[in-house]
This record gives sequence, C-alpha cells and structure tokens, in this order.
Amino acid sequence: MAVQTTGTATGLPGIPNEPLERNGVISPAWYQFFFALWNRTGGSSGSATSILDKITNIPGSILYRAAASWLGLNPGAQYTVLRMGAADPEWDVLDGNSFGSQAAALFFKSPAAASGIAKFLPVATADMAPIAGQFPGTETNDNATAGNVGEYISSTVLAGAAVALTSTVSADITSIPLTAGDWHVWGIAQIMLASGTTSTGLDAWTSQTSATLPAAPNNGGFIRFQGITFTGTADTTLTVAPQRISLAAAASVYLSAHVNFSVSTASAYGFLGARRVR
Repeated sequence: MAVQTTGTATGLPGIPNEPLERNGVISPAWYQFFFALWNRTGGSSGSATSILDKITNIPGSILYRAAASWLGLNPGAQYTVLRMGAADPEWDVLDGNSFGSQAAALFFKSPAAASGIAKFLPVATADMAPIAGQFPGTETNDNATAGNVGEYISSTVLAGAAVALTSTVSADITSIPLTAGDWHVWGIAQIMLASGTTSTGLDAWTSQTSATLPAAPNNGGFIRFQGITFTGTADTTLTVAPQRISLAAAASVYLSAHVNFSVSTASAYGFLGARRVR
C-alpha cells in the first residue's frame, strides 16, 4: 500500500501529495480532482458553458464586467452601434445626436488613408471638386459663381451702336465667351431698315461659328422671315429661341443676322444671353 500524506505539498486539503500509487495507477482522490477540473474547463460531460449560461444564454450576447459582477448585454437591433454609456456599454442608433453639437459648416469626413480616423472638418473648395458645376451657385438675386449651375452671361448692343449690314451677307451682331459646360443660349435681333429700304428676307440665329448662315432649324436657335416685304418704317424684332450648346472647352457664341434688302441701308442691334445648365 502506498503511504499517502495530504495537504502539505499540494496545498489541496484531502488530496495526497503523490498522484500515482505504487502500481502506477492514479489515486482515487487525484482522479476525482482531475475529473472535476476537466468538467469545469471543457470536458465532454461539462464545460464553462454551464457557468456562463447563468449570466446569459442568448445567442449573440456580449459578456462584460460591470462594477460589481459579470453581466450579459443582449444583441442590439439592426443598424445600432455599441457605445459606452454612463457606466456600462449599451446599444445606440448612430445619428447626429451621437456626436453632440458641432460648429456650423462642418461635415463628417472619412479618412484619406486606412490608418486614419473620421473627423468633423469645415467644408473646403477641394471637397467640392468631384461635383464642380453641379451645385447651386446662389440662393438670392445675385450672380451665380462662374462655373456653377445658374451662371449667367450676356451681351447687349444698343441701337446707337448698331452693326451695319450688307445685303445677303451674314454679319455678327455680338458675341459672348463661354467656358466648358452645358448652356442654353438665346437672343433678340433688331433689324433697322433705313427710310425707303425694302427687304424680302430676314434671318437671325445663334451659333458657335462667326457670321455663317446655318441650316434651319439649327437646334432651335434660328428664325427666318421669307416672302414678306419689309419697309423702313419701324425696326423688325427677330426673337431667337433658346438653343442648347454643349462645350468641351471654352468657345465664343455669336448672335448673327442675314438680310436681303435693296435701295438703301440696313443695320442690326440686339441682345445675346446664356445660362449654364451644368
């Protein structure tokens, strides 16, 4: 028989110092000790689950240490985030209230690099570069900033500066420079015939080509009076309907006229306008 002592070397009351008997078989006391330890730490007939289930057994719950004990936090609703509450973690909806009050004209910006962090930053010109020309240029009765939607450009030639016309020869009344973008362009041509002058044909149009009569309908930017006799008693107004002009690069747009007249002289003045659509 093995001589067994208990408690002193192992520090475990009732457990012999030597786990094996002389025949090499583990002693009953040590066998019970290891079996109980095995069950408590994941053995086939028992594990820590039985202990943890006393805290929470809801799938997806989170175990955390509260001030006095271990507690379980049940899963949150979809699209909620885990944040620290006054004392313990809790679920919350991520919205503007999650960040508290911020200064005006700030927005939440993601980091440029994977190692960075998102933060509140003031809106800068560079932030608008990806959508240049796609945001309103003004909210009141002033001019939209150049390059923005709503930008307005115009040119007016008064009667005192009217452009002299030669019969059957196209002439520019005025022009405006436009930058790249999508524009609506329109105009008004006022044709002046001197006293005693007659005309049987009046044309006016908008175009990217200087003093060149286009083929009708010129994308809508064209008006023609033919087969009608006009005399030099009053100015004749030709209203050129809006025409879409889409530019990949900066270019000039012209308001032009073409008059067939006889006997005396003719001239033209008018207005040319453009509004940026995008």
